[in-house]
Amino acid sequence: MNISDFVVVTLYPNGEMGRDADGIWFRSVSPVVFQMQPVNTLEELKCVILRNIAAAGAMPVRRVAYRLLNIFPPNQFKFKIFWVDSDAHVRAMFELHRRYGPREVMELLTEMAAAHDRCQNRASILPPDPHQYGDPGGTPHPAG
Repeated sequence: MNISDFVVVTLYPNGEMGRDADGIWFRSVSPVVFQMQPVNTLEELKCVILRNIAAAGAMPVRRVAYRLLNIFPPNQFKFKIFWVDSDAHVRAMFELHRRYGPREVMELLTEMAAAHDRCQNRASILPPDPHQYGDPGGTPHPAG
């Protein structure tokens, strides 16, 4: 195993998401930076996230979002949101990052479930823009 097998990740636990001229941005009160090897399943990804938060009594990860660099159309680089909600999405996220962003930090935003109410403690997330994601009625995923 060599250093190129690892990905540098900035994690924004229970962070905020917004839009500006460059596309989607993430921020959090306490972002965490760590290195990890690519994983194949959503469960493995959530376990890595929990290990790296290192907060006493950390709650389970409810949702994960990836800040995806969209390279289409050419010369108009914009960040899009990619909701990681299946094993196939995890594999696609690492493959996209390997191909198009290996020199960049992988940015992930998480929503953590609350112990007393699983509907509280959500990340502050903007409503999806159906024109931006190409999915007028469902979960926002990059068009492609």
